Amino acid sequence: MACQKPTALGYAPKLWTQRLLAAHIRQTAEAAGHPAAARLSPGTVAKLLKAQALHLHRVQYYLERRDPACDAKMAWVLHVYQPVAFALDAKRPAVRLSDDEKPGI
Repeated sequence: MACQKPTALGYAPKLWTQRLLAAHIRQTAEAAGHPAAARLSPGTVAKLLKAQALHLHRVQYYLERRDPACDAKMAWVLHVYQPVAFALDAKRPAVRLSDDEKPGI
């Protein structure tokens, strides 16, 4: 159950939380033939996931280039970040400032 995406089962979140997974298991346990799982707690879900080395917050994915102009756009962006040559004067100190789109990182 933990390896399925919650969106495939009609839930809004894209990733499981321990609480959501436990609630789903409790709701579907008896119909699936596991009446004892109807009392499953989020803590028990955490223990079961840990025993199987499953991490709900880790998702593996791959990138796919869908844009045919991806290489040209990538070259343009990389040229923006090329180092700029500064003429330094030995008599005056120079200060270099760097700015990025995501200053919080």
